[in-house]
Amino acid sequence: MRPVQKIALVLALTASTACLPLSAEEKPAPFKSLSFYEGIWIDFPLEYAQDIKPEDALFAEHSEQERTFFALPPVERVYRNTSLKAVSGARLSSEHVDLTASLALPKTLFQNLQDITPESLGFTFGASAQIPLTVLTAHIKAGHLSHSGSFSHIKNPFFQVPSAFMSDIPDSQSISASLPEFTQALAKEKTLSAYLCLKPALPFVPAVSASIFDNQTFCICANGSIAFKPKTTVSYACTAGTFSYAKTGGTSWFKTEKPFASLPRLSLMAECSVKNVQFSKAVSADVYSAYMIYPNPFGGVFNAYRLQAQVTVHTTGTVSFGGGFSCANENTIDASGSTVSSPWQLYGNIQYEIKGTTLSSKTGLTVYAQEKMLNIKCAQKFEWNSQSFLLSAEPLFEGTEPVLSKVKLQAEYSTDTRYLTSKTKINVLHSPLSTKTVISASEQLSFKNGIVSKLSAETEWSLTTDSPRVPQTTVSAAFTNRSKRFPFTFLLEIKL
Repeated sequence: MRPVQKIALVLALTASTACLPLSAEEKPAPFKSLSFYEGIWIDFPLEYAQDIKPEDALFAEHSEQERTFFALPPVERVYRNTSLKAVSGARLSSEHVDLTASLALPKTLFQNLQDITPESLGFTFGASAQIPLTVLTAHIKAGHLSHSGSFSHIKNPFFQVPSAFMSDIPDSQSISASLPEFTQALAKEKTLSAYLCLKPALPFVPAVSASIFDNQTFCICANGSIAFKPKTTVSYACTAGTFSYAKTGGTSWFKTEKPFASLPRLSLMAECSVKNVQFSKAVSADVYSAYMIYPNPFGGVFNAYRLQAQVTVHTTGTVSFGGGFSCANENTIDASGSTVSSPWQLYGNIQYEIKGTTLSSKTGLTVYAQEKMLNIKCAQKFEWNSQSFLLSAEPLFEGTEPVLSKVKLQAEYSTDTRYLTSKTKINVLHSPLSTKTVISASEQLSFKNGIVSKLSAETEWSLTTDSPRVPQTTVSAAFTNRSKRFPFTFLLEIKL
């Protein structure tokens, strides 16, 4: 699609708001909704307003060009580094078909706005259709899709570090694909793909889903589930895909990794999960397991395993015990082309929740370990009268002989009233090794009525012993007409 065609498509969808009165909600139409989105982000780097002087500790570290720049008036220095990015998009939804498109102006300095060309604009589009048939339902999607489910599992064999209040463990899933978000047009790299999912009407027949990409990647999955009395469900999924990736070995004189060329390589994965295994009325368990096989570019294969389990006990409160383990061959290269950071990982989690008539309490603790890293997360949350308060701490230890490298503290207060929802956060991140401390505070208001839907503000201080920085503050506001048929959202964010 040519640049001019991209612009015409998005402008045609966006400009049509002028022809669609909001009162049309009550009139019958062949579609459910036609939504519009406009977003503008402005960055005013006030840190460039600071002057440097010969007596400053870091003066000698600046080049002659940088010293000449800081000799300019503060207003001009800020203007030369002020940037703008913007997104305009629209989405049409009907009973069986969805269409979306968005156009983006990438981050550009104010002084370079006149040099923008159609080729420099970002563009995304997506289309989906649901075709109900007698024996099955077909889901077809195409465009700049976002993929999840088993596609994400096979690309990353290891789990993320769980939070203290971790939710349920994973489930065996099919490949999932969703239409692109409007802001995805700002991404530098975009991949086109097509998706097909066939879901049979008979519950015991497995569903088949597949995706093909424009970068020589193809993935297919068959998944299904079997229900047992009273609530137990066994799910399974088998995924296979060809993924293209390469390694250059690094840009330094001494190669850190062996290089290999980009070729389609076959990866395999089998998943199985069991949900709600009832040992008694008060005790239930969930289990998830996966086995992956990845090709070794230098010969042979890599093997990876993953096992997670969670037991829930209902007594005077609710107690849950969770744990997980995964391992892989040394220097395993997964389907994303990344080398795993550790050949193993292990975590344990315990949570206790008690709900009262006026006050509820929840406590959580997670201990996570992998090679040369130990991470502990603990949290305490109280809820009362539509209000909640959360405290959490996360120390991180790294190295062969674990040394405390980071400590993160967080406090959060939220309240839900008839007119709005408010959330206040304070975060402190301290790095003992670098003697650096970052303090951030944020406030977010979500309104239930009116044209203003959300207001938020966040400020961050970076404190170091040699060069404390100017606080960075971000203020944003979202406006919406709250129409069901023709919703329009405008987002404005200013970073100082």
